[in-house]
Amino acid sequence: MNINQIDIMNGHDFETFCAELLKNNGFTEIVLTKGSGDRGVDLIASKNGYKYVVQCKRYSGNVGNKAIQEIYSGKDIYHADKALVITNSDYTAQAMSDAISLNVELWNRNTLQLFITRNQPDKNDGPSQHEKDTCRFYGKFNIICAKKLVQNGFSDIQIIKSGDDYGIDIIALKDNIKYGIQCNNLDKTRRIENFMLLYKKAKYYGCSKLMVISENIFENEEILLANELNIELIQL
Repeated sequence: MNINQIDIMNGHDFETFCAELLKNNGFTEIVLTKGSGDRGVDLIASKNGYKYVVQCKRYSGNVGNKAIQEIYSGKDIYHADKALVITNSDYTAQAMSDAISLNVELWNRNTLQLFITRNQPDKNDGPSQHEKDTCRFYGKFNIICAKKLVQNGFSDIQIIKSGDDYGIDIIALKDNIKYGIQCNNLDKTRRIENFMLLYKKAKYYGCSKLMVISENIFENEEILLANELNIELIQL
């Protein structure tokens, strides 16, 4: 399976593909809704004790905020805990902003490509299978950083799903440049360690620029290392 094959799927086949994608990534109790009268919900699934409603959008253009509003409403109608939209394309800036505000998870074209890569032979120096489980809005500070990025003109914002810090927390685009971004509110020693993780993981994700966002003041040792590694430092 490759991304070009996904692009030519019809709506039903894409829903079936998404159901299989969820299954391969730890979701259970996956049910396809009947279509008519589904209130914008194509799939219902469970993971880690949470009930999800999922909308599947096989699009050639960017998905707008209507999909975000529909799945958010569908979460209440189906008494679910979480809402997710999956597309083979991307999202408008307004859709991403609404998704962040409403805590709707977004998987886009890059997400699907990473999942496809995950099922291929391991690459040298690539992230582990867990690390590549991407594009879930996870962690309060990550959401704060994502909102700041939207406000500053970034698009294609991907928040990496992980229970631990694997170096890159957010992937985003600005001026057609791909950024690897770390949301780092740790103490100085751990921040410095994570600078190195960010630098190491950037190549795998194809990031041309690196950024660390923190609410804490960066100290001289961090600034020197960031300059050496060409990491941009942003203090909120």
